[in-house]
Amino acid sequence: MHVKLFSPLLVIFVLSSLAVSAHKTYQVTIKLNRAISISQLKIYVDDGQSQKLIEIKDTQNLAINIKGVYYSNYAMIKLTYPEPGLLVEYFENRFFVTEKAAVIILNKGDAGKSPFQNYNLINAFDFKKEKDRMLAYSAREESNRRSFVLQHDKEIYHGSDTAAQNENARLGLLILKKNFDYVLKNGNSYYAFVYFRRNLLNLQSPDSILLIFNSTFPDKFKNSEEGRFLKKHLAGKLTVKVNNMAPDFNAKDIDGNKVSLYSFRGKKLVLLTFWATWCGPCITEMPEIRALHDKYSKSLEVISIAYSSQYTTYLKAVKDNNMHWINIYDDATLINDYGGLTAIPRIYLIDKNGKIIYDNRVGEKGDSDLSKLETKLGNLLLEE
Repeated sequence: MHVKLFSPLLVIFVLSSLAVSAHKTYQVTIKLNRAISISQLKIYVDDGQSQKLIEIKDTQNLAINIKGVYYSNYAMIKLTYPEPGLLVEYFENRFFVTEKAAVIILNKGDAGKSPFQNYNLINAFDFKKEKDRMLAYSAREESNRRSFVLQHDKEIYHGSDTAAQNENARLGLLILKKNFDYVLKNGNSYYAFVYFRRNLLNLQSPDSILLIFNSTFPDKFKNSEEGRFLKKHLAGKLTVKVNNMAPDFNAKDIDGNKVSLYSFRGKKLVLLTFWATWCGPCITEMPEIRALHDKYSKSLEVISIAYSSQYTTYLKAVKDNNMHWINIYDDATLINDYGGLTAIPRIYLIDKNGKIIYDNRVGEKGDSDLSKLETKLGNLLLEE
């Protein structure tokens, strides 16, 4: 079972990587059975740089064909499906493919249980023994959280019961910590390595995680594209902070225009925001960001970088929230240079010299209402 936590106290982390020139290609056919509703099925691909949601367009004979490039040992295919009667919990399974044309056949299973339990694989891998060992290691913590969710599902996901939401986050964190302990003891497991890079990088400080990474995994993992990604990701987390220079970047916005941070040097302040369509707090603060943009547009440039979601949903969110500033979608290199896909909303204010002078997460409670940001902007512009 997949644990999906939307509390701002805890985020399941989805990571991105530096762009590399060498890549491989995958081609996968997913064969469904009639008990699976295609409209409820979601397919994600982790290519070693980022995880992307695949838009399912056409299916012929209950078969979905996907293909693309990847930069890791395997391309990882993640399938999710809603659990009956629960609001946000999902069944899930992960499969791994190489350059050989692969087939994942989902056989019909028991009603109410995961549709991904019974399957046949051709040129695909499930690392089932390694995965089952990890699941057994954290079975008690998983069971405790599941029991709590079954009792408090509505309060957690569609209510205002912060005590229930915080307890859900706490129980989820216990699962992560237990799995972190498993990873430390099983560095030769590729499944453990993938779990580490996708879920565990924010449990400790970046410098501590780097030491753990170097001491836990063999060279074949550390020197792989995925290993190089992790080191780049951790370097970004260590250097992107107040009083340090902001990493320069060259990207394209959603209209195809080139965007360079350096081009604003000596001209404007830059407000760099990281968000996603599925992040509730990100959407909540959009009116405040829009107000700041409109009030200080002559002196302030807003650049919003979105994490991956359905692209059509993303474009609709940009329009619905009147985000009439620079918008960049799912740029893996840019996101990675700023520490990877970590907790959001994440906002940096960068001065005209290119230095980071504000981070919305700094302080005991951060700056959830952006009042500190507004005060800082007002004071800075009064001085000009």
